[in-house]
Amino acid sequence: MYRIKLFQGEKEIEISAHEGQNLLEALNESGIYLDAPCGGHGFCGKCKVRVKGDKAEKCEIPFLSDKEHQEGYRLACIKKIDNDMEVILPENFRAEALTKGINRKISNIYHCERGFAAAVDIGTTTIAISLIDMKTMQTIDSLAQINRQKAYGADVISRITYCMEHTGGIQTLQTCVVSQLQQMLDIVLKKNHISPKELKKTVAAGNTFMQHLLVGADISGFAAAPFKPAFLDGLVLNAKKLGFGFDFSLYVMPSVSAYVGGDIVSAMLACSMESSEEINLLIDIGTNGEMVVGKKGIYYACSVAAGPAFEGSHIRHGTGSVDGAIDHVILHDGTVEITTIHKKPSIGICGSGIVDITAELLKHDILSKDGRLRTKAEVESCWRKYILEPDAGFRLTKNIKITQQDIREVQLAKAAFSAGIKMLLTLSKNGCESIDHVYLAGGMGSFIDKENASYIGLLPKVLKDKVIVCGNAALSGAVSIIRDERLFDTAQSLARKVKTIELGKQELFQKLYIKEMNF
Repeated sequence: MYRIKLFQGEKEIEISAHEGQNLLEALNESGIYLDAPCGGHGFCGKCKVRVKGDKAEKCEIPFLSDKEHQEGYRLACIKKIDNDMEVILPENFRAEALTKGINRKISNIYHCERGFAAAVDIGTTTIAISLIDMKTMQTIDSLAQINRQKAYGADVISRITYCMEHTGGIQTLQTCVVSQLQQMLDIVLKKNHISPKELKKTVAAGNTFMQHLLVGADISGFAAAPFKPAFLDGLVLNAKKLGFGFDFSLYVMPSVSAYVGGDIVSAMLACSMESSEEINLLIDIGTNGEMVVGKKGIYYACSVAAGPAFEGSHIRHGTGSVDGAIDHVILHDGTVEITTIHKKPSIGICGSGIVDITAELLKHDILSKDGRLRTKAEVESCWRKYILEPDAGFRLTKNIKITQQDIREVQLAKAAFSAGIKMLLTLSKNGCESIDHVYLAGGMGSFIDKENASYIGLLPKVLKDKVIVCGNAALSGAVSIIRDERLFDTAQSLARKVKTIELGKQELFQKLYIKEMNF
């Protein structure tokens, strides 16, 4: 066993690690979760740390410059532990709290004399909770954090792989999410001077896979066709039996299929889609692109494997929606104008900023329709100082750039969403002109510029004026169930009425996907 001293700002702690482990594994086991979108395979370069006194002569890691390598920077997933060491960790990132969403009108609110409840959205990237006073049915506090499971992979596929490749993988990821939820609940309860005994119930919504991890269910059905989850119906469980530190009733939302989950059903409730006579299109733009279209009693849904590009992963300087993330970009009069979340110094670029810069590069002919960043010789002179050659990309700030590979990742994600929307509308026999409202849900959907989203082809141009931003609709739907618990049965019925379209079996989808690669 070796001792690892960890430094983060003014904090200093010490952990133990086995010889031969990599540093990322040791940190995870100690409850310290670095961002590792690739699942710790050395493909993303996000788990960068600084190891004091580590001076290897040659850098063979593409994500580190020679200077960084000489200064002791290493990827935690690659760095093997063979002695005591001192490690400087990056500052903790705090999620931009997307805890507000569309408000469903509740005809009968059931009041309780005393007690509290929590609504939870377990996203692949972010976990958000809202604390509800059951006497007044008002939201009294909210909290959001980056999902610590990102240390095991940025998306569902990489986490499935982790579970399948590691003995006890399911238990590891369940413990991860339960312990994080426990800590988040502790924070909001303590902040509001509420005893844990007063928490009566929690309603949790997430994609089908995340809900399986929450309850520790078998996930092998997600690994191969015909993709049969262990459960789809909603569940009501005793939280303490799942590993929570105190006792309350845990409601887990019903899902539609393996890849259309309880978060979408919850969002449908928030948007009152089960009772609407109009044709509505609900789109959750995130790591997993889920969408549903229809009107009262008739719904079609699909899911696209868009990948985590719009969540900042697989992007060279990508990051989540955290303080300092570049969230908007404008190219104007030969200058790059950016804004960052909470006006903090820039640390990277998040999804809304990625959409903006892609659109701006297209508008100024710095990016071709087929996704090629042009050379200095091909662009107007005022932009040449931002072009980094050869093949290094377009500079946004001194330390942040968009690379050619980043653009390719955006193309893949954009093509998946665009082709998915068109296939869903085609197979449900709904043309764009028949859609009355387009609900954009989730963090990405709430902050993107709809003009730029349609400009790059992420959304059909004809739909942009029908867009209603509904925020964290999954969380709002969970809040609705707390306010009227009969909606849990409504959600159960609603989930059974949604027909899933498996895009992978559609030859037309493959053709559309390739076609939609171009901007």
